Parts: sequence; C-alpha cells; structure tokens
Amino acid sequence: MEAGDFLGAKAGGGVFRLAQSAPMSFQFLSRGQGLLARAFPSALFSLLFASAAGEDRVLAADPKFQTRMTETLRECFVERAPGYIRDIEAYVQPWGAMLSEVVAEIHVWHGKQDNWSPVGMADYLASKIPGCSQIEILEGLSHYSCLYQSVERICRQLSLLLADRPV
Repeated sequence: MEAGDFLGAKAGGGVFRLAQSAPMSFQFLSRGQGLLARAFPSALFSLLFASAAGEDRVLAADPKFQTRMTETLRECFVERAPGYIRDIEAYVQPWGAMLSEVVAEIHVWHGKQDNWSPVGMADYLASKIPGCSQIEILEGLSHYSCLYQSVERICRQLSLLLADRPV
C-alpha cells in the first residue's frame, strides 16, 4: 500500500484506510459486516458489488455466482471473522521492502478493469518481486472475473510445476 495511492483508486479503499489508521474501528466494522452477512446476506452482496466493474458486473448478475459469493461472504464475515480481520490488518501494513526477498517464481494475472485492486498494484508487484516471470493484464476483466477466467490456466501451470518437483 505504501508504493502508491492505491487506496484512493480502489473500491472499498475506505475500509482498508480504516484498517490502517484505526484498527479497532475496522474490527467493529467487520463485526457489523458479520451481522449483515448473517441477517441479510444478499444486502451485503449488493453493497459490495455495487461498484463492480468490467466483467464482474456480469458475474454479479449471475444467480449461481450470487449464491456462491453470498456463502463465501457469510463464511468470511461470520465463521472466520478473526482470520479476515488478521489478513486485512496484515495487508495494509508496510511490507513492500520484503518483496525483494520473495524467492518463489511468480506469475501475476490481473484484470485491467479491476477497481478493487488497481492495475498499478500488479505492475508494482511484478517490478519488485525478483521471481516474477510474467504479468498478464487481461482486458475487460475485473477482480473476480479475472480469477474465474484464469483459474484453469493457474491450476494447469501449478500441476506442471509440481510434476517437475521431486517428491
């Protein structure tokens, strides 16, 4: 987050800013999201996807995606809230200096219309991680649509990578 004004360009940037500057308030907000996920899960889905961009708008209108994502939100904010809070609080910490220490081979897939994680973040990661072998910016895709379109390729590449490793 310290590498640029990513929070200003990111949908939900206020939530991340809150986690960064007022962790107790962020925890309170997260617990409120948990109550919403438990009582009115479709309302939480609608709030989170109100700013959907690119192909994420198509996904957000898909009843199967809505069901799957509503279940995920409930799990995240109700059943696993402490883990969610821990992960977001870690995410907003200044860890950019550690990127040069990453030794794994990295391939970045990113949606060009991703407004939850701006393309500049992907570019920054690719430029700072020595093992980043490739970055793919996928036209028309956003946050979840990029994952949906790329998951088979990611799994295929992971299978090939693991097949080359001794057991």
